[in-house]
Amino acid sequence: MQRWRNKPETSQSTIAQFNGIEPLALGSVLNQMQNDQAQNNIVQWRTKNQFLQSFLPDDSGVQLSKKELEDRQHATVQHQSTWSKSRADNSQLLQNLSGSSEQEYFTQLNSPWFADNFRLYVAHHQRQADFRAESLRAERLALGMEWQYNREDLDLAVTHLLKENDLGLRVRWSQWLNDHWQYAIGFDSRADVPLQASERGVTGQAYAANLNWQANESYQAGVGYQSTDMTDNNLRQQLSVYYKQRVFATPHHLTHVALSQNWSRNSDVAVNYFNPSHLQSTELSFTHDWMTWRNYQRNFNQHLKFDIGAATQADYATKTILNLMYQHDWQLSRTWRLNYGVGWSSHYYNGEREQKTYAQLGFEGRF
Repeated sequence: MQRWRNKPETSQSTIAQFNGIEPLALGSVLNQMQNDQAQNNIVQWRTKNQFLQSFLPDDSGVQLSKKELEDRQHATVQHQSTWSKSRADNSQLLQNLSGSSEQEYFTQLNSPWFADNFRLYVAHHQRQADFRAESLRAERLALGMEWQYNREDLDLAVTHLLKENDLGLRVRWSQWLNDHWQYAIGFDSRADVPLQASERGVTGQAYAANLNWQANESYQAGVGYQSTDMTDNNLRQQLSVYYKQRVFATPHHLTHVALSQNWSRNSDVAVNYFNPSHLQSTELSFTHDWMTWRNYQRNFNQHLKFDIGAATQADYATKTILNLMYQHDWQLSRTWRLNYGVGWSSHYYNGEREQKTYAQLGFEGRF
């Protein structure tokens, strides 16, 4: 029960207490194995699984764990695409600042895990939008290595900006301190910058830090900060906090409510992209998931999200912001997933309203 509530360390501690006062039962070994799996302790997970195969070969938990161990010997893929179309009362402002007909694609291929805790990957990220009747595009390739152990994760990558023929370094580290607290830090020597800036050869270095807390699967909160130092003398700083709570749960329905606050500041420099001296927003989000159909390891889920809030930009009045998104999530098999959805949002740039309709498609799986 504790592991199902996102508390694998507490679950492991509870089992250890019982093991000290009574003979070790196979059920306890099974729970220990599943806790090792949740904490990425691969050697212990494999050892206990091999032991249990001798005594509980027909147990569904043992069989599933064996399959998931074998999954680590296969390559995987993940992809996400987003297309959007924007319109505004002031079309010239839209073309100059935020762009229209935006597209974003991300694909990552992962090698099988090796030496228990390592894998390699190659990733491609492309952003594109129309400005003043011209289409701007930025592409980045990344070749990286990931290491995971005991709820710690290190990600190192060499990145390549295709247009600039420029190499960069990206480093990410995250760690769960216990069942309740996780932190993450990161550095990117060639971070994403606005497309108009990228077209002019502007690059950026980004530093990021996040701290997340969870009581269990029903209550989470966090704070994040990022600073991006661009070569056009603009220093962009962003701070965000959020609180999320599950308010309704049945076997087929889950509803969450989240409250978030975001702040951003930019240097007072002359640039050709949206760059307010300060911008802040408060948003209230409602999400609902309906598990519409399930058949063993296959299922179909409908996801609905509604955001409403207020945004204040320097020198302009506070405006209402909205977002509505509807998505289908398919678990096609134990190892393949597909999602697609559509949405609509309303935001403001320099006091002018922008309405955006968008669609997205994603999948991930094991070969």
